[in-house]
Amino acid sequence: MVAAAAAFSVVRFVRLLRIARESSQAFGDAVEAVALGAERAATRGEQLSRSSARLERSLDELRVSRARLQVLLTAWSESRSAIRGLVFIPRK
Repeated sequence: MVAAAAAFSVVRFVRLLRIARESSQAFGDAVEAVALGAERAATRGEQLSRSSARLERSLDELRVSRARLQVLLTAWSESRSAIRGLVFIPRK
C-alpha cells in the first residue's frame, strides 16, 4: 500500500513537472510576443517622428514660398496698374 501511494505520488509529481514546463514555455512565448510587439511599436514611433519632422520642414518651406509668391503677385499687380496709368492699351 505504501509502495502504491509512493508510485502514485511520483506519477503526480512527474505530471506536475510536465505541466509546469509547458506553462513556462507558453508564458515565455507570450512574453516574447509582447516584447516583439513593443519593439515594432518603438520602431514605428521613430519612423513617425522622422516623418513628422520632415513634414514640419516642408510646411515651413511652403510658407516661405507662398510669402514670396504673394510679394511677386503684389509687385506684378502694382506694376500693371502703373503701366495702365502711363500708357493707353486698347482692349478688344
